[in-house]
Amino acid sequence: MYDWPATSLPEDMVLICTDPQSAVVKRTQLNSRVLAGAVLLELVQRSAITVDAKRITGVWPLPLGDPFAEAILADINRARPSRSSLRLSRWVDKASRKVDRAYLDRLTARGLLYARPRRLLGVFPSTTWTAVNPAWFVHLTARVDHAVRPEAYGPPTTSDLYLTALVGVTLSRRLYPGWDNRPLRRRISDPSHVNPIVNAVEQVLAADARRRSDD
Repeated sequence: MYDWPATSLPEDMVLICTDPQSAVVKRTQLNSRVLAGAVLLELVQRSAITVDAKRITGVWPLPLGDPFAEAILADINRARPSRSSLRLSRWVDKASRKVDRAYLDRLTARGLLYARPRRLLGVFPSTTWTAVNPAWFVHLTARVDHAVRPEAYGPPTTSDLYLTALVGVTLSRRLYPGWDNRPLRRRISDPSHVNPIVNAVEQVLAADARRRSDD
C-alpha cells in the first residue's frame, strides 16, 4: 500500500486539479480565491486562527513550516484589530495574491510536482506542472467521496470536510459530472453552508463576477 505524503489543504487543492490521465495541473481549474480559502482553513486546522461567521477572532503566530501560510498569518497578526480589518472576505482577497505560484513552487520543491518550462510559439515563456505520482487526483477524489458518503465510509475527518467544502465551490461538476450525479453535487456543497471561510470565498467570487459584468 502506498504511503501518501502529508499534504496541507492548499497543496491538496493544487493536486486535485491534476488531469487524471496526464497528471498535468490544469491551471484553468486552479482558482486563486479557493486556494486562498484553503490557506485560511489550514490556519484554522492548525489552531493558528479562530473565526466566527464573518471575521477572524483570534491569532496565534505559530511556526507552520509553510512560508506562504506563515506570511499570511504574520500579516493577520499585524492587522489593526478592527471589525473591517479582520473580515474573512478581506483576507481571502489578500491571500489570493500569488498563492497559486507559491504552492506550485512548494509542491515542486517537495518533489510532488515537476515543472517543465517551455516557450509558446517559441517566444512566450510558459511552465507546465505535472504530478510525479499520477494517482493524486484519484486519491483526493476518494477522500471527497468518503466525506459525501458517510453512511458507506464512516464519519469523515475534519481535513476531508474542509477539502470537500472547497471542492464544492468550483470543482463539483468536474468530480461528479452529468445529470445522474446531481444528488452527489448537492451533497458535496453541504459542508460549505456551515463553513464561514468557504462562504467568504463564494462572496469574493460573486464580487469578482459583478465587477467583470460591469466592465
